[in-house]
Amino acid sequence: MISMKNKEANHVPVLLSVAEAAERCSVCTKTVRRWIKRGLRIYRPGGGRLIRISETDLLSFVNNRPDDY
Repeated sequence: MISMKNKEANHVPVLLSVAEAAERCSVCTKTVRRWIKRGLRIYRPGGGRLIRISETDLLSFVNNRPDDY
């Protein structure tokens, strides 16, 4: 039997580009970039300019944001 801890440890987050995040939320990329400025967590693989957004973080942000975003 696999414990819950093992399942969580093996979970690999789905990382999305700004364009993919925008498409999933049916908004433009400028909106996603505005969300980033307002607190949407991003990841920079390799420490460069490339931006990725965790699918989990995106869903949490969208579901908990005020209506004026």
